[in-house]
Amino acid sequence: MTTDDSNMRCIPECKNRGICEMGQCYCPYPYTGKKCDQIAKIGLRFSSFTVFIGSAISFFLGMFTIYIVKKISECLNLVFGTND
Repeated sequence: MTTDDSNMRCIPECKNRGICEMGQCYCPYPYTGKKCDQIAKIGLRFSSFTVFIGSAISFFLGMFTIYIVKKISECLNLVFGTND
């Protein structure tokens, strides 16, 4: 049984250290495309709803922290009798 070597090669050749197997390029990260000649777009996408919820949570956590610090300060003033 013989194999046709032209079917095993990648034409055009793989770029950016891509590996050719059975006529197909396998690209290293972050390259993509038939010849590994494109860089994959990488990024995080947030919807406006996600940003809104994250902002609201941050705001309420900040307010809660301020409330707790005030209450601790009041307790310390009662215990140690310091006046601000």
